[in-house]
Amino acid sequence: MAGRGADLLRGLWWAKDGFDRLAPLALLLTLSPLLLIVALWIRLDSPGSPIYTQERIGINGKAFRIWKFRSMRPGADAELRALLEATGNDGTPLFKPETDPRITRVEDRLRGCRCPRRPLSA
Repeated sequence: MAGRGADLLRGLWWAKDGFDRLAPLALLLTLSPLLLIVALWIRLDSPGSPIYTQERIGINGKAFRIWKFRSMRPGADAELRALLEATGNDGTPLFKPETDPRITRVEDRLRGCRCPRRPLSA
């Protein structure tokens, strides 16, 4: 009996592993036309790459890189400190400003419709 249980668990592991590999691929293929339209929309709206990459710190201080659609003009990171000082913050970005002059028209439209946005990978 122990042999049958182990075989069943091994079979379930293979099924889960297959699903974990195929589901994201199927989702990417299904959503790729929409992702392409959004990328083109951002590219036509403002110069620069439509994809923004950023290094973040995760669990146990391990660094990882994320990719997401760019919602601000190129070089917006460098403008952050001056923007915070102009709005009266002490230089720490705890909350995003209500009216941020760095955002693109695409992002302004997305914020207006309250569309949820997620990183492309994490």
